[in-house]
Amino acid sequence: MTRSATSVHFLKGFIRGLFIVGNFLLPIFLGAADQTEYTILAEDGAGLWGQPDGSGCGNDLVVAAFAASGIKVTLQTMPYVRAKTEVLQGRALACFGMARDPSLEGKIVFPSQALYVTRAVLFARARSPRLQGWNDIPRGSTVGVVRDYEYPIEVRSRINSGTLVPYPTNAEVTNLKMLQAGRLDYVICMVDDLKSPDFLVNAAQVSDSVEPVLATEPQSTTVGFAVGYPDSAKAITAFDRGMDLIKTNGVYASIVRRWSGRK
Repeated sequence: MTRSATSVHFLKGFIRGLFIVGNFLLPIFLGAADQTEYTILAEDGAGLWGQPDGSGCGNDLVVAAFAASGIKVTLQTMPYVRAKTEVLQGRALACFGMARDPSLEGKIVFPSQALYVTRAVLFARARSPRLQGWNDIPRGSTVGVVRDYEYPIEVRSRINSGTLVPYPTNAEVTNLKMLQAGRLDYVICMVDDLKSPDFLVNAAQVSDSVEPVLATEPQSTTVGFAVGYPDSAKAITAFDRGMDLIKTNGVYASIVRRWSGRK
């Protein structure tokens, strides 16, 4: 065998050896990457976005976004007020869905990507005096709200001024039933493409006696991460990257479409 042939034979053997070693090491490296796992708190009363049984469009989107970044997520379902408290006190990494309320500045870290867009809708009893705008609400009106929800400025400013007197509960459906019974003057609900006004009044079984009368401008809802939590920065980067991927490759639209069929 010539020196040239020997060199070629050696090179082929070297490359084949690298291929074998690579195939051996690749699962190890992938396994190491897959070891990252986060527990994120999910609201149990967000309509089709998050339900008591742990299912929901928002739940599927969060899991899919992190999976696109190679990270496994375990969701823990609970009332929003409890989830938000756990994150604010640094006992949990993150929860959803949370809006970018100014009061949370320095307390919560938000990603760039939104899960979905919501708006606040004011509900009244059917055949109540018509309101032309938010300034027409009688001062001192009692309004049903959900504990620790982040409401838009149109709502917060009227609560702060005393025009609306908040009556907090853990669920919008509960508030709508109380409105029908005459225990509240109004109810504020956060609605979106899935959790529409019709969806809410049907869920509360008050569609014949309660109706939406005013709505705010839209605001984004997303995952809120704890300030100072060891994995927050890494998790936010992974979430933003994953959401961008699933919005680009059609997975986001596919998940929303699937849940839209359940309305």
